[in-house]
Amino acid sequence: MSKTQESLDAVVIAEHFTALLQMTVSARHGIKLNGILDLLNDLPANPRKNLRIVFVLPSDDKETRSFKCQSITYPQGASEKDIAVVAGIPQYVYRLPLNLI
Repeated sequence: MSKTQESLDAVVIAEHFTALLQMTVSARHGIKLNGILDLLNDLPANPRKNLRIVFVLPSDDKETRSFKCQSITYPQGASEKDIAVVAGIPQYVYRLPLNLI
């Protein structure tokens, strides 16, 4: 993955799914359409089949307790099909217990 990938911090390709990881300490962290599409174009076909976006948040952070499904940010004129592809990727939250580190 590029050091300048605008949408994600890491990608985990497992046997049955691919997790697109984004670390944040903000309650709002929009998903950048073009960054996801660039990554999808670089992935082999099989890892693109069962995608999920996982936001990694500190477990004890008060600001992110209200973290909800994030919106997709896209440039004017973006294809409805591309927006639908990224909107169809399920989103999850993992609360990382930093007190264990």
